[in-house]
Amino acid sequence: MDAAITIVGAGPAGLALARELQRRGVRPVLLERGQVGETWARQYQGLRLHALASASGLPGMPLPAVSGPFPSAPEMARYLRAYAQRFGIDVREGVTLEAAEPTPAAAGGGEHSERHDDDGDHDDDGDDGDHGDHGDHGDHGDHGVPPGWRLRTDRGAWHTRRLVMATGIWSAPVEPALPGRERYGGRASHVASYRGPEELAGARVLVVGLGNSGKDVALAAARVAEQATVAVQRGALFVDYPNALTQHSGELWRRLPPRVAAALLRRVRREHAVGDLRWPERPLTEVYPVVGLELVEAVRAGEVRVRPAMTAFTEAGARFADGDEDAFDVIVLCTGYRPALDPLAAHLRWDVSGLPRTDDAGLRALDAPGLYLFGYHYPTLETWLQRLRREAPAAARAIAADVRREADGAPDQASRSPAEA
Repeated sequence: MDAAITIVGAGPAGLALARELQRRGVRPVLLERGQVGETWARQYQGLRLHALASASGLPGMPLPAVSGPFPSAPEMARYLRAYAQRFGIDVREGVTLEAAEPTPAAAGGGEHSERHDDDGDHDDDGDDGDHGDHGDHGDHGDHGVPPGWRLRTDRGAWHTRRLVMATGIWSAPVEPALPGRERYGGRASHVASYRGPEELAGARVLVVGLGNSGKDVALAAARVAEQATVAVQRGALFVDYPNALTQHSGELWRRLPPRVAAALLRRVRREHAVGDLRWPERPLTEVYPVVGLELVEAVRAGEVRVRPAMTAFTEAGARFADGDEDAFDVIVLCTGYRPALDPLAAHLRWDVSGLPRTDDAGLRALDAPGLYLFGYHYPTLETWLQRLRREAPAAARAIAADVRREADGAPDQASRSPAEA
């Protein structure tokens, strides 16, 4: 199969970008390993967004009425399916990307003129049939292979002139390499596989890591477990649930110089210090907030214990940074995620934080012509969905401009690092 532009991932990032590209006459094909919204539908019981519904919609379509001020995961799943249908986005469901390789012209940084016609049929039934008119690829250069990216999927081979990765992070959980796990006699798993409080009932539960999912699991354990404990490595920043005013305060903080914003945040935000639940030492502009104060209240009430960072598994449970050990039946690792980019990781350049390096626009992968990365930066001063809604139009404009430049015989915007340009 051939396509002019392929987006891998039909979650919020992929759908928002697809809609904005279509508005600019560029019609991508989306590959989705499951069904649209499936990732949200299978999240743990009780998961809700920590943003108001009014701030959680994608470009062009607000979220419909939901069951409360904060949308649930199933409501988000239904919204994404409705979004794809409303805008006629061509999603090929049930297609898993296994590997992606640049074709020789792309690997060598060469450019190729392509004419993109915005007139194809777009069926949403997820079959593997004709993709409509995706442009005339013209001369295919050396070896008869057109420039771009060759995709290997579980449904066959695929070639695309331009490849957009919008796979998010939820399929790539990060588990710390703590020693002794093979000797541990209880049940240890990442929160990615956690489904609900019934998994914690009557157990001595340790939650490792304190982000928003860690907060949710710890509170569930406080209700149903014999004992609930949370291990905190670098402190935590708790904030109240947003209201109509504070939900959009990130617009102000983003416009301030980082040092000024960090200093002001320490003045205007309240530190809800309970035991080891204190602010991290790094600037608050770099800290992902834990939304809601229920866990602070549970710790104060003695319903949840707080321990320092977990350093090792023991046969009965865990060892902590202060040297103490304790027994646990269940250990839930709420230790984050990384960008789900394994199929082409070897073709990316990575920074010290584990994020792929891009151009100044944060879109084009360095040294990988025709490859774009969208939705992998998670902000601390606004929600991820707010950032997607703000950045999708600009990203679509940039990609559409690259398509036009190529049609005119001009090279893309540089995708090399400044030192090598």
